[in-house]
Amino acid sequence: MLPWENIPVLRTQEVYRMPSIGSISAILDRSHHHQEQAGMNAAAFPLIDPLDAFYLLNPSGDLSSSQAAFEKWFRDQNIEGKAGIAPTVEELAGALKSHDLFIYIGLGSGAQYIPRHEIQKLENCAATLLMGCSSGSLSLNGQYTPQGTHLSYLSAGTPVRVANLWEVTDKDIDRFGKAMLDAWLRERSSPSVACAQCRLVPELKSMSITRGKGDAKKKIPRKKVSKACSSVVCED
Repeated sequence: MLPWENIPVLRTQEVYRMPSIGSISAILDRSHHHQEQAGMNAAAFPLIDPLDAFYLLNPSGDLSSSQAAFEKWFRDQNIEGKAGIAPTVEELAGALKSHDLFIYIGLGSGAQYIPRHEIQKLENCAATLLMGCSSGSLSLNGQYTPQGTHLSYLSAGTPVRVANLWEVTDKDIDRFGKAMLDAWLRERSSPSVACAQCRLVPELKSMSITRGKGDAKKKIPRKKVSKACSSVVCED
């Protein structure tokens, strides 16, 4: 997948990836239905409070540097979440329904902690940051529809999903994720300042998408996913 969002002419614009025209139509229908239920005062695009968030940080226990970089920051912001331990499927599903934002920092897309079919059951879903390696990539199945965890979040009604298309080192992902969250909080406290997206351009320029120092947050192999999710049905 080509990184159209990072070409110079689009760097100061909001760009959203959608898998098909049909998916755009389905999301618009869902949005209109939600507005009808919420009443005429509901915003066409929901406001997302970055402090009304739930984080899942290093649930596999393999990324100690990421946990060290973010755990205190989350606590300082009084953000609810878990670090170093895996939640139950029910707990994670509840967090996705009851918060504005879900932040995942770990291996892959987090599908080993909540399978795709459980995400798709949700009537509403938080905005989603999947800060794992290749968390936004799709698995190609020949003539069949490509599949990916982030598409399940889209089907569940998430207003925004941010994910990585390729393998990126943990240090690069951590640096970008921290810069994005800091910029989001600055914009929340001072909405009149220049757009937060513009301030992320230097971070994007300096990121390495090839393996260097630091470990890439790779997808979990299917066998390991099965072991990690022995009590639930996991889809990769």
